[in-house]
Amino acid sequence: MTASIVEGCAMTKRRTLRKRSMPNEYDVAFAIKEWLIDHDWNIIAFNPPGSQGTFSIPNPSKDPRYKGQSGTEAPDIIGIKRDHLLIVECKDYRKPGILSDVEKLSRLISNKERMRLLYTILQKACRANDVELPHDFHLITAVGYGGQVLVAETRKKYMESLKLLKNATPDNIQNFFIEVTDPHRDTKSMDSSVDPLVGIKTTLYSTECDIKDVLLCGSSK
Repeated sequence: MTASIVEGCAMTKRRTLRKRSMPNEYDVAFAIKEWLIDHDWNIIAFNPPGSQGTFSIPNPSKDPRYKGQSGTEAPDIIGIKRDHLLIVECKDYRKPGILSDVEKLSRLISNKERMRLLYTILQKACRANDVELPHDFHLITAVGYGGQVLVAETRKKYMESLKLLKNATPDNIQNFFIEVTDPHRDTKSMDSSVDPLVGIKTTLYSTECDIKDVLLCGSSK
């Protein structure tokens, strides 16, 4: 084999190793759900892609005579730990989708009537899962995504990133970043023989120490 061919093979190998698959939406949702379980969260709702909104919050303003699902909201993940309620929306790696999730969270938490409906549904779901739902809870919102990190650790960069996210929700929105660390993992197909967490890394970005403590270890102030 000539030197030029050997060099060409080496360059191809380097390019292959550098190129990693982007996580799909299911990778993101599943990884965050498992991360939360590992950190003592009770998962009350898990609506990954294709779940058809198994935990749906009705639209309180729609005509009651209409029996369809127009205007319903189905958060991707709802978790409870002590007196904290966590709502997470998940997307893959495309920025417009991430921005739409931020706006979706904003619409939900700013609608008092819909939040009352959410609490009513949660009461029944928690009872069915033997989880105690506090009468008064602290709300935490988060987005999960892959690709390029949009929020950094420093306060300055965090605020800049919130502006990038249109600052549509309160400034305590949390960010879960999912990346594929295994260059051989194929995220475009589902293989039942592959552990969904193999080659997947979850990173939490938060500049609010109290909220970060709650997410990580459940300390309740």
